[in-house]
This record gives sequence, structure tokens and C-alpha cells, in this order.
Amino acid sequence: MIAVITIDAACCNGARRSAGSPPATGETVRPDRLAILTLRVLAISFAVVGTQFLLAPDATLASLDATGAYFGEFPATPATGARLWLALSVAYMLLVTLLALLAQRDLSRARPYLALLVAGKACSSLVALLSYRTVSPSFPYLANFVVDGAIALGVAMIWLAAPRLAAYAPDARRSGGAALSRVDAGILRAVLEALAPPGSALTVETAGPSVAGAVEGYVRAAGGLGAFRWLLRGLEISPFLLPPLWLRRFSKLALDDRVRVLKAWEDSRLWPRRQALAVLKLVTLTHVYGRPEVLRAIGYQDPLERVPLDGAVEVAR
Repeated sequence: MIAVITIDAACCNGARRSAGSPPATGETVRPDRLAILTLRVLAISFAVVGTQFLLAPDATLASLDATGAYFGEFPATPATGARLWLALSVAYMLLVTLLALLAQRDLSRARPYLALLVAGKACSSLVALLSYRTVSPSFPYLANFVVDGAIALGVAMIWLAAPRLAAYAPDARRSGGAALSRVDAGILRAVLEALAPPGSALTVETAGPSVAGAVEGYVRAAGGLGAFRWLLRGLEISPFLLPPLWLRRFSKLALDDRVRVLKAWEDSRLWPRRQALAVLKLVTLTHVYGRPEVLRAIGYQDPLERVPLDGAVEVAR
């Protein structure tokens, strides 16, 4: 909750800044990062609580009743043997977890998810208050009213500040798609190094990793960055699941082992696996071998140099 108040205060202090202007250089923590961190913490807490409900519903209520003893005298929560409410509550916790995860991905498009999250938490808080007044003045009802109410207010503040928070995001996010994360960019560089390693024709300056930025920009402009990210992540965990097997992630393997993994994808009996690598090679290697310096290094004549000028004139006649 303190983080949310800090976010709102930072946005209010920067209200005079235009939507597209960058934050001042003296700022060490961007408000949008605080909002994203808050949503991620909420998502983790929702998942943990939902798991507790699923695995130990009675023990969870008993622990809440025991906690209430530190704040005063509260009657025990009425017991119920029905499990229908358990199924509904676990489904609700899953839903709010997904809403928080979706909202933190891109604050410029997060308001619908935030609005649903506010509605769910506000409803949970008010129903808990109603139960506290009409069913039993038990501590879990009161605690749920306070905690979910605070979450609803905090998320509502992020909802109000979302347009201003989005202005702090990097240009790549505001221009239509999030950039690759640091982890995904590392996977891409590892893939590019295995596809086009330094050698006789490729130097360190012209090898695969040198075109990582160009490949990312191309995929983003084509609108396929999301699918490309999942392809990279699938390749990253493939050594754990598909032969050749290693108990290490793809990006942590030695270069020769990464080449073997890519070769296994290329020769796989599974058509989707072969096609995924074919797409990856098409997207990446055109940037590696399409540069004039690389074409000259491999002895490939530029198309404009293949036909002598006098021959071209003769053909034109």
C-alpha cells in the first residue's frame, strides 16, 4: 500500500510533464516500475493464498482464527463441510492472479484488467463485511474486509494513474509492443551465436549476436514479438525435455552443445519442431548474411555487381 501511495505521489508531482517526455535524470526509480512491482507482488500473494485455500482450507481458517486472538476476542469462524465454496474461491484467486499478471505486462493497456481486479476485490471486501455483521463477528471476515478493501483502493489508484505511468515506460513499449526482457535477449544472443558463430567468414563483429537488435526490431515491427518470445523460451527449456538432454538451460550450454540442440530441432520427426527452427533461421540468418561485408567475406557477389555495366546496357537495348 505504501508503494501505491508513492506511485500516486510521484505521478502527481510529475503531472506537468507531457505524456511523451522522459522522466528527469535525477529520478532513480520510475513510478511505472513501482506499479509493476506492486502488481507482481499482488499476483504472487494471490497465488499463494489460493494454493493455501486449495490444499488446507480448514487449517487456513484455523490459523486466521488464531491470529485474531492477538487483536481481541473473536468467535471462531463457523465451520462448513461444503466444498463448493472452496472451488469457487480457488477459481476466484486464480482469476485475480491472472488479472494482476496481465495488468503488469503493459500499463498503457492495463486499465481493463485493473478495473476487473478492483471490482473483484471490492466485492470480496464488502461481502466479508456483510458476513461479519450478519453471520458471525469472526476475525477472518474482518481481516478479509480490511485487506481486500486496501487492495481494491490501491489498485484503483494504479488504475487512475495508469495513463501517466505508461508515459514513463521505454519507447519500445509505447510504440506498440514490449521489448524483449533481459533474459529473452540473452536467449536470442545464445541462439544467434549457435546459428552463426564466429569463423572463417564471420568475425566477432559480424557473427550472429551482432544482429540481435535488428532481429528484435524486425520481429516487433512485424507484430510477432509475443510468439517469438515464446519460441525463445521453448528453446531455452528444451534441453530438459527433448533430446539431446542436458540438465541446463539452452543459453547456459557450451556453443557446441547449443549447435547440437539446434541440429536436433532441424532433424526432428516432429513437424512443428522442424518448422519452428526453420522460421527462426529465416528471421535471424537473413540479417546475418544480408550485410554487404558478410557477402564479400563469403565470396557472394552483390546482385548489382553480377552483370557488367556494358552488358546491362546491351540488354536494355
